[in-house]
Amino acid sequence: MKLTVALSVAAVVLAMMAGCVRNTHAETEASSAETAAGTGTSSGSAAGGRTELPDGVTLDGLKYSRWGMRMNQNYSIRRTAEGYECAITRSEVYWPEIDGEETAEYYDYDPETGYGYDHSSSLGDPFNPSEKFSRVTVQKNEMDELCDALVEAGVLAWDGYDGKWTPPVGMEVTDTGETFDLLLLFSDGQVLHAHGVDTEPDNFNEVWSVISDFFEEHQDYSRYYPTDFPDEPIESLTVKFYNPYRHMHTPVWLIELHKSWENQWTITMNDPQGEFLPAGTDISEYDRLGESAELPIDRFYGILKKYSLGEYNQEDTHDPEKEEHWNVIINYENGQRFDCDTNLQPEGYEDFRREMIQAIIDTYETYKGPIR
Repeated sequence: MKLTVALSVAAVVLAMMAGCVRNTHAETEASSAETAAGTGTSSGSAAGGRTELPDGVTLDGLKYSRWGMRMNQNYSIRRTAEGYECAITRSEVYWPEIDGEETAEYYDYDPETGYGYDHSSSLGDPFNPSEKFSRVTVQKNEMDELCDALVEAGVLAWDGYDGKWTPPVGMEVTDTGETFDLLLLFSDGQVLHAHGVDTEPDNFNEVWSVISDFFEEHQDYSRYYPTDFPDEPIESLTVKFYNPYRHMHTPVWLIELHKSWENQWTITMNDPQGEFLPAGTDISEYDRLGESAELPIDRFYGILKKYSLGEYNQEDTHDPEKEEHWNVIINYENGQRFDCDTNLQPEGYEDFRREMIQAIIDTYETYKGPIR
């Protein structure tokens, strides 16, 4: 891929400019191994073979990307004035020491650390222009522990790995969709680079386990999930009362309001017992009001504020014994999100439910007329 080539070339240039000559070998050991029982072959080269780092050399930075059909995620660690920034993002990480000159397409760029994220490749929530990513500061002792664990897992043998899976003769495969890329920057200026397309080093699971465990322990998305209801512009709002375990003859009340879809509203009202509407009412409709219209988001948001339900953000509790669950999703224009799907019933739940359902009915009748 274009990015991989750029990374490889720039990494060598970086090492030469710093006066640090990368460890090389007179010969590149090529390996070719049969995969599971004749399903294809994977070929790659590894210029590494080291099992230890020189005394005093530690890990100073990391970039790991895995993209394809199942996952698009980027992990990075970059030294800053406060320590080391440990980041998880779906956008490509911009690292000028290795990637080259600053680019206007990168956002959230910090000129002091030379670090940013490629907004153009974002695969985040389409309603959130500022995609969610985690940033946590870790200290040198934690980096040293990560370095030791990676070395113990055998990551140094990956240096120079460049593998690609070859399908068996007669099998036409255009894109199986799994690629990984790893860059490690060490304190002496050396850069370890490994890349694979639909193939991995033998000890891949061991190394990936070390990386994933470290980032799982050092992640924080809390700023995206406020425990109150901030006075921020809202892109979309969803409120739903339903039974996730029964889909027939059970009440369903739903409203979805989306600004970005030309102010689209979607309403479902299924009232088999006639609790609020004539028994057997079953309505499911949507419409787009146009860009100049205004959705009644403030009314529903005001009800949520009134009953102080902010503490239920990220609540995900389900109980088959409970007949009704409630689900609220709010996407803010600044990237924050409220997401609750639970059977828990807070204080004043019945009043909250009644007021919300009445607001759904009123909204429908405003746009479509009285329900008969």
